[in-house]
Amino acid sequence: MKKTLQKLWLLAIILTAGVTSAWGADVTFGSDWNTLFGTSYSGSISSVKANSLTLSGSVDDVSFTATNGKSTNGYVKTSDFRAYNGYTITITAPTGSNITALSSTKGGKTFTSGISANVGTLSISNNAISWSGSSNSVVLSISGTVSFATITATYASEGQVTTPSITPNGGQFLDSQEVTLACTTDGAAIYYTLDGTDPTNASTEYTDAFTVTETTTVKAIAVKDGLTESNVASATFTKVEPYTTMAALFAKATEVGTTATDCFVTFTDWVVTGANSSNAFITDGTKGLVVYGSGHGFVAGDKLNGTVACKVQLYNGGTELISLTSSSAGLTVTKDGVATPNEVSIADLDGSYYGALIKVSNVTYSSSDGAFLDAESNSITPYKTLMTLPTFTDGKKYNVTGVYINYVKSSVTTKEIAPRTEGDIVETVTIAASGYSTFSAVCDVTIPEGVEAYYASGVSKKGLHMKPILTGKIPANTGVVIKGETGQTYTFETTTDAEAVGDNYLVATTTNTSLAPTVGTMTNYVLVDGHFCPFTGTATVAAGKAYLSLAEEDNAILIGTLEGKIILDFGDETGVAEVAGSKEQVAGNFFDLMGRKVETPVKGNIYIVNGKKYIY
Repeated sequence: MKKTLQKLWLLAIILTAGVTSAWGADVTFGSDWNTLFGTSYSGSISSVKANSLTLSGSVDDVSFTATNGKSTNGYVKTSDFRAYNGYTITITAPTGSNITALSSTKGGKTFTSGISANVGTLSISNNAISWSGSSNSVVLSISGTVSFATITATYASEGQVTTPSITPNGGQFLDSQEVTLACTTDGAAIYYTLDGTDPTNASTEYTDAFTVTETTTVKAIAVKDGLTESNVASATFTKVEPYTTMAALFAKATEVGTTATDCFVTFTDWVVTGANSSNAFITDGTKGLVVYGSGHGFVAGDKLNGTVACKVQLYNGGTELISLTSSSAGLTVTKDGVATPNEVSIADLDGSYYGALIKVSNVTYSSSDGAFLDAESNSITPYKTLMTLPTFTDGKKYNVTGVYINYVKSSVTTKEIAPRTEGDIVETVTIAASGYSTFSAVCDVTIPEGVEAYYASGVSKKGLHMKPILTGKIPANTGVVIKGETGQTYTFETTTDAEAVGDNYLVATTTNTSLAPTVGTMTNYVLVDGHFCPFTGTATVAAGKAYLSLAEEDNAILIGTLEGKIILDFGDETGVAEVAGSKEQVAGNFFDLMGRKVETPVKGNIYIVNGKKYIY
């Protein structure tokens, strides 16, 4: 009897071992790819290093190997592994077991077409792969671009039903989500639960796709007579509300930091303020964000509406969206977007404005800082990401419009502004008490309304001939005298194709210029109270202004001066050309040659009366 019991006991052990020898599990590669591969890469791998590169690692005896047979680069970062054309990824299960399912989550770059598997069935959806089959080893060949935050492999021992797939493999949804289950083992029945408990063959049997409308964890098994039941497949579907404001997105980005996190965003007339090959900048009218990814498809002026699935993270202290393109499902893009610049002080700018269209006014360019400074010496640096920048004049005042860039390096923030066109860069001038000021610019500018611009075309006994610029544009590096309303500040917007003026006795200053009274045979004069005047010692002419420089022969001609001051002679352009006679020949109001009414004329001077010149 005792021997019989021992035999039965041994038989039970053998039978039990036979039943439980079927095994399997899920393993996940990532999100720390550097640790998996044992590399020190942090970002792009150069094409030289990437050529014939092999990256490998394993989790629970399931191996992962990536090889590259072409001179294309790669990318390894903590939560992002990118493979490009020429890469091969091989995932191998332990001996005596098979890979039955693969799934992935998206890294930091948008998928392009071009990934295939040597066995089984592979599909791509929402920048992620889903594979089902049964093979000890699965080889993925890359001919485009793929980007993985994680790859999960399901494997099972031989003699076990393959683990069912859940499609999609979890994730976020807004209102409802359709779920499909499948198993590659022929004739297997699938049972599932929606309450988070592990299913049995007494649970609900799967017959057709079903819909979830609340946050739900779907679990499923597959069963077939003669085989061990499958491992449990599990996927969680989370119902969420979309982010509808940039303030809410910025708060989320700040919360998750540099971990790209799934989200839904509702765009309501948000406008693309600028774009380059890898970034698009977007504003809601006040704050901003940046979209990252080559092939995003956005251009400046796009207006965005709709609700879109994407990822959010913090980048350079601002909100960054990835996995978003102009063709993303749910997004409507029209070409009628107009962004109004948000006039904001430099001190108030922070990461929440990253991507917004801003305007900073009355700022002074400092060549030593390479930046614009406001009255409190807060600085913002011009950035060339959207256009080739002009040369800015040291010490000159500007109004600048552009996309705000919040750049952070080694915990130090640099505030940057990226103008989009020449029209975003405006020079400013305040007219002196005399009604006249000198002006010059390092680029072509338009003459604003209410301003007249003149250059000095020659000299005569009447004074310095001032000839008007009638084209509406002042050429670069051309000294002029401008006439406007006393004390009024005018803006001179950058333009192109200004016509050159003729001979000009006025010299433009592109930097703050220390001026001597004479240089060789030339005599220099500066504008004071509406006249060009000689000076002693040294005079400093600010950048963006002009001074008068006359040769000896020109100085000898000029006799129409008052106390050494050179008269500005506007000649025919004022409607007055010749001296008509003396004061006794006419009655009327007296005006000086700059058009100012004179109550007490000075004997011997020239005045304008009834549109003609008279000697008093």
